[in-house]
Amino acid sequence: MSTRAALLGTAKEAEQDSDKLLDLYWNRAELKKAYAEAQNQQHRLQKRIDEEKGVSERFKQKLEHLEALLVDPEWIFSVTVHYQLRALNNRCKHRLAAFSEQLKQQREQRQHKKLLDSWNSRRAGQAKEVESRLGSIRLKAQQCEEQALDEQNRLDDMGFFKRLLKGKKSHQQLDTLAETRAALDAKERELLSQLEQLQGVEPPGQQGLDLAAKRSINFMILAFAQQLYLLFQDDNLASLVKESGDKSVGAIQYGSKEDCDRILADISSRWNAFDTIMDYADVLQQRARLLSDKALFMKEDDAVPVAATLSTLIAINESGGVTERNANLLGENYWDVAKVVSR
Repeated sequence: MSTRAALLGTAKEAEQDSDKLLDLYWNRAELKKAYAEAQNQQHRLQKRIDEEKGVSERFKQKLEHLEALLVDPEWIFSVTVHYQLRALNNRCKHRLAAFSEQLKQQREQRQHKKLLDSWNSRRAGQAKEVESRLGSIRLKAQQCEEQALDEQNRLDDMGFFKRLLKGKKSHQQLDTLAETRAALDAKERELLSQLEQLQGVEPPGQQGLDLAAKRSINFMILAFAQQLYLLFQDDNLASLVKESGDKSVGAIQYGSKEDCDRILADISSRWNAFDTIMDYADVLQQRARLLSDKALFMKEDDAVPVAATLSTLIAINESGGVTERNANLLGENYWDVAKVVSR
């Protein structure tokens, strides 16, 4: 083997060894990356397991606490009252949330319909204008065609000598009419394209509620929240209902068995009143107007009024008489009203 061949062989082997070392390096880097990802995944899973254990432990403690209350003669009736009140509180929250969502959807649909009507009217006006121009162009094209036909007939009727004298002028007139007709045809195609574009324009989508609509909706929501409150105004039941949602079972003792029975009877008598609450639509609108007269806003673009300016509970009797007393439902967040108002 020559010296040159030996050197080439050695260089090739060195290059192969270098490639192997490089592959080994990248394989090792990939393994380290995969190992790090596996470690991170293990930490995340362990954290989640610990969190679930914590949740399970808290539920276990609550269950043991509830079991202890249920075997205690002094607490068993209060436990029943607590969960009945909580069910009533949840029903109030769901009713208010459903009313709020329905009201927002109705306003959005009404606003979108108004937007669509305006858009359709504007598009119809634009289309009418284009069609009017298109009709004018077609009328001119027809007149141009008739003039060209008349001129061609005159030219055809000319004798030999007359054609020599006046034929050139007729040909010029025909050329001018042909150019005019070509320009009119081009304008017609342009107007037809505009008309097609107008017909293909997509209508506008939902735009969201403006500030005035949001404020109007919020006053109706607050009026509805007050109507719910008025269902339970006797015997401080409204406060008990709200308190059941804020505190856990065992935090409040509602008295003796007789006291608890009385509260349960009150709850039962109020339960069916939910079915008639929408019979007060006129009352809600009147209350919303009265609330809007009292409301002040922190900033000009705020949709939710300052809670302190709406600390008046407005009751309206069947004859339209209005009585007022203090109750800040927005500030105290009755029925989670702060979550459902439009912002």
